[in-house]
Parts: sequence; structure tokens; C-alpha cells
Amino acid sequence: AVLATLLQPGDRLLELGSGCGYLATAAAQTLGSDAVVTVEADPQMEPTIRKTFALNGVSPRLVVGAVSRDTSPREVLRADNFWSTKTRPGGTVPALPLSDLLREAQPTVLLCDIEGGEGDLCGEPLPESLRAVVIETHSDALDRQVTGWLTAQSYRLTQSVDRTRVFTRG
Repeated sequence: AVLATLLQPGDRLLELGSGCGYLATAAAQTLGSDAVVTVEADPQMEPTIRKTFALNGVSPRLVVGAVSRDTSPREVLRADNFWSTKTRPGGTVPALPLSDLLREAQPTVLLCDIEGGEGDLCGEPLPESLRAVVIETHSDALDRQVTGWLTAQSYRLTQSVDRTRVFTRG
């Protein structure tokens, strides 16, 4: 519901943490597939995500790799439920620097749910064209860290639902 009210005509979405592809699908139905890039760290989720896209007649760009601030490969730590999967340094999943993803996708909206990995992104400068960040924080400490990172870049907290925060600027 948060994403549906936030997206505007002409927006471009970069989603970090595809899950099963539901939010990227909804965004592609609203914005068009060419305006959506989604990133998933767990290669085992790729068939499910692509099936979700196909069943809904959309084809946003799917990138498989772990978002980070560096290029060190990551290990996927799978949980019993896919939405709790995490990554850590080491392993074989390619690391995708956030700066590269931002440059390539040119988003106006960033959606981030990477199971505690959001703290690793803090400190990364965000482009002026990025008008909104929707981010799920997974602890009080991460919430403070993310809020500090974004408010230092002129974002303000405009909505909060459970652990999901919406920051906007402009």
C-alpha cells in the first residue's frame, strides 16, 4: 500500500531485495517494465521471480547479486522462509555496488528490504534525482543508522509502518 501511493507517473524504481517479485510486479504494472529494476541476492529465487513476472505479464529487469558498498562476493544465508534470507561476506554470489546500480537504473524511488543489510549501504551518497526511499529496517540500531544516513542527505521521514520507513526530499 505504501508503494502504490508513493509512485508517480514518470518514476523509475530500483528495488533491493526482490523476494518473490511481488512488489517489482506491482511497480511494473504501474510504471511499465522498463522503469523497474529489481535486485535479488539469492540465485535460487530467480525462477520464482521470473514466474511471478510472467504470470502477471510484466518484465522488469532482474539482477541477481548482493547489494553492497564494495565488490567482495557474498554468501547467501538461507532461512526456512525466503523473506528472512541474508548475506554476509565470503561465498560466490557477486557483490553489486550500490553506486553502480544507482547509476545504471537512474531511479527516482529506491525500495530496500535486504534483511539487515541496509546498514552496509549507509554512507553511500544518493543522487539528487532520488526523491524517495522506502526502507525496512531490521533493528532499532539499524533504524537510527539509516535515519542518520538519509537525513544527512536532506531526506525527511514522512511515513512509518511497523519497521518500514518512507523518506522523501524535495
